[in-house]
Amino acid sequence: MGAGLTTAQAAGEVPYESERFKAELSQGRPMALLFAADWCSTCSAEKAVLDELLAEPRFGELTVFVADYDLERALRRTHRVAQQSTIIVFKDGREVGRAIGLVRKDALGDLLAKAL
Repeated sequence: MGAGLTTAQAAGEVPYESERFKAELSQGRPMALLFAADWCSTCSAEKAVLDELLAEPRFGELTVFVADYDLERALRRTHRVAQQSTIIVFKDGREVGRAIGLVRKDALGDLLAKAL
């Protein structure tokens, strides 16, 4: 798996941390980057659906980095994110999909599956 990370350590939802994000991206791990804000009701709904999906075995290898929309301005610029509740999906180190405000379980599941 590289970098000494086990699946349990690498998969699931984790707070955004620049070095870990860059390392996993360069390793081509299946991952997503979610820009969320505490005050955003859509973000809360999206997070609830995301939690359900991440509990499914098919997403056991997926890491979702959660970035604070209000604090991570440079990261937002880098990934051209203009709105909270944006999720970007990566496979083999490159972006393969993105959406804003996706709260339907089937649609969010289909987006996340692009990383696998």
